[in-house]
Amino acid sequence: MIDDLPFKFPLILITMGDPAGVGPEIILKTLRNSRKLERYIIFGDHKTLKKACKSINFPSEKLIQDHFAKNHIRVSGSQLTQNFLIKDAGRPNAIFGKASVKWIEEAVLFSKRLKKKNIPHALVTAPINKEAAHMGGFRYNGHTDYLSHLYKSPDTSMMFYDKKLNVILTTIHCSLEQAIKKINRKLIFQKIIHADSALKKWGISKPVILVAGLNPHAGEAGAFGNEEIKHIIPAIEKAVSIGINVKGPFPPDTVFLKALFDPSKCVVSMYHDQGLIAFKLFAFSTGVNVTFGLPTLRTSPDHGTAYDIAWKNTADPKSFHQALKLSLKSISPKSSL
Repeated sequence: MIDDLPFKFPLILITMGDPAGVGPEIILKTLRNSRKLERYIIFGDHKTLKKACKSINFPSEKLIQDHFAKNHIRVSGSQLTQNFLIKDAGRPNAIFGKASVKWIEEAVLFSKRLKKKNIPHALVTAPINKEAAHMGGFRYNGHTDYLSHLYKSPDTSMMFYDKKLNVILTTIHCSLEQAIKKINRKLIFQKIIHADSALKKWGISKPVILVAGLNPHAGEAGAFGNEEIKHIIPAIEKAVSIGINVKGPFPPDTVFLKALFDPSKCVVSMYHDQGLIAFKLFAFSTGVNVTFGLPTLRTSPDHGTAYDIAWKNTADPKSFHQALKLSLKSISPKSSL
């Protein structure tokens, strides 16, 4: 499967996501105008994708199974949803949940083989539904945790990219109480490093990293909590000592304004909603979820399966389109869709 690669440009591995959601639709809508379809491999079900082609008027003959051809998309992976019916869309299903997880596993396995042969590539994942995945036996909190497990890369970061705002999260899917307990100087320092590396990868020569406080007014010198003094400031000072342009901690209610509409800046947020409320306010339909710390860059749209509009040809592919563009930009700056 790798030895028959006839092309020398970077490959983009795409997972189809939950077939009952908008994944098949936004993938095909994004690829519809691509001039190099052969650079894409979709890990999903061929028959399900062909049904999606019909629903959005995409030429289904452009999808071919398990081999490469000029101006065609290769479809690989287990054919687990061949009997998918459009009437099954829009609700969680154990079979679909299990299939969406299996395609992630298969894409990562292929990614590891590409890595061994030094073939440039990136991973772009369409949305899965956690309820459906759990119904199918999945026991992880989400994509990021599972990819960390599959790649054996425990030190990953969840970052959100858009031309309007960049945000990286210190803690992700846990309760607010757990997030406060998890925050420490080592973790914050790691996120600062990842944010700086990400912006440099995307062509920013002199990134500026802005760190949010945890408490109101960034603790007000200990008046409203000591996490800033105990953890956040030491992490910032350590990053400064190695040459990173990092500032803070800033009050959480103003720090995002300092980074808004400035692609050279990234905010280090202390917990999930602190960062994502601000990010989704400005970039809900165009934002990209990026996982750093894996051997292979992974991007995904910043939205879920959108069951309510699935298979109705109304899904907006902007976020997936941006995820694909960013993955190409990261591994081959001169490449285009």
